[in-house]
This record gives sequence, structure tokens and C-alpha cells, in this order.
Amino acid sequence: EAALSATGAGFEHLVKITNYLVDIERNIAAFREVRDRYLVKPPPASTAVGVPALARPGALFEIEAVAVLPPG
Repeated sequence: EAALSATGAGFEHLVKITNYLVDIERNIAAFREVRDRYLVKPPPASTAVGVPALARPGALFEIEAVAVLPPG
């Protein structure tokens, strides 16, 4: 949210997200709950990738996002 806000964007400007989840089978439900709390419906195009670990110790998921702002 902070990264989007710093560029004048919001969650409504997201067009693609890539989601990295540790133990994807165990954590996909929690991820979807958080995603659905913040993103507009329907959510942007997305890819979910299961990974063994993330750079931040203890993190369960990480999101890479692409946003498109209108001209002006």
C-alpha cells in the first residue's frame, strides 16, 4: 500500500500480481483472505508460486505487483 501511495496509485490500479507463498497448500487460504480484504473485485491477473522460503525470515507470502496509472 505504501509503495502504491508513494506513486499516486492505489489498489485499483493493479493489473498483475505475482504471489510467492511458503508452503503454498497450507498458506493459500490465508493469502486469499488478505488479498480479498485489500484488492478490488475481481482481483487483477495473478500467478501464485510456491517457494521454500522468502528473504524476510518468518514471512509466509510476498507480492510483486504491476500498476498502471492513467495519463495525466
